[in-house]
Amino acid sequence: IMAYKCLSVAIVTTGHPNSIRDLDALTLQMTTDEIVTAQKLSQKWVDELELQWNSPQIVELRKESEAGDPHAQRMLAGFYFTGKNSVLRNYEKGLAWLRKAADQGEAGAQYDLGMCYLHGVRGVEHNEETARELFLKSAQGGYSRGQYEMGLIEGGGVDNEWLRKAALQGNYNAQ
Repeated sequence: IMAYKCLSVAIVTTGHPNSIRDLDALTLQMTTDEIVTAQKLSQKWVDELELQWNSPQIVELRKESEAGDPHAQRMLAGFYFTGKNSVLRNYEKGLAWLRKAADQGEAGAQYDLGMCYLHGVRGVEHNEETARELFLKSAQGGYSRGQYEMGLIEGGGVDNEWLRKAALQGNYNAQ
């Protein structure tokens, strides 16, 4: 019975269309300890299945990410956010990889994370000050989209240094 319950929770984790209704009915029959155990086991099963489903390119990207490559971490985060290339959509994992890349100074990741904070999406609380800090780091790292956002934050105008820098890099919106 516990294996059935874990499998049901795993199906929910993968986003099966009928799974939410089924999980609600199932959890009414489970104790709190059973729910916690089922969630832990189901996540382990989903992780193992995901590794089997992933393409060789995603497996390699995951290895590079785990080895600390911030560019690979940002790319892997994007796959988790979109659920593309045989990666199961998982905002929590995507956000974890994006934070790792941003913490290492990957300017694109800093911009992406800033957008999450600006709009309060993908499991991140809306926080304009944190978004601004991340956009500034991204802009200082030379990322044109970060420079553009900083230009907007500072009020735009033809004399805005951030917009000028973004425009010089070919950022269409800044031109």
